[in-house]
Amino acid sequence: DLANWERNDGKESKAPFTVFTAGKANRYWPEGNDAQDGCVRNVGSQKGDQFVCVPIGIRIGGLRLEAREALRFTAYDPLTGKPVKEVVLRRGEQTTLPGTPGGLIVLGRFLPAGEKAR
Repeated sequence: DLANWERNDGKESKAPFTVFTAGKANRYWPEGNDAQDGCVRNVGSQKGDQFVCVPIGIRIGGLRLEAREALRFTAYDPLTGKPVKEVVLRRGEQTTLPGTPGGLIVLGRFLPAGEKAR
């Protein structure tokens, strides 16, 4: 069903997160000259309140994400299918995904306006 989802490049305002490399927003590590954090790309899609994104090539320093809206998500290791991190964020809150050269699969939902992030 992903063919019917709206795709984003991870830097667009409709993407669920702002990504950071070397402290700079909306940058991938190839743009950060030897940055120890960030990712190569973070493409994704969304449909309604659901989203998926795939940050790949996450540097050893991890990938800092800032929520553009209140949301909850689980990041999975694509090789084992095991959850790596589960997070609930309010708009503007940040979290860091662990470094992994292969990448992660992030599945989540935007929270309804009345539901509070904890």
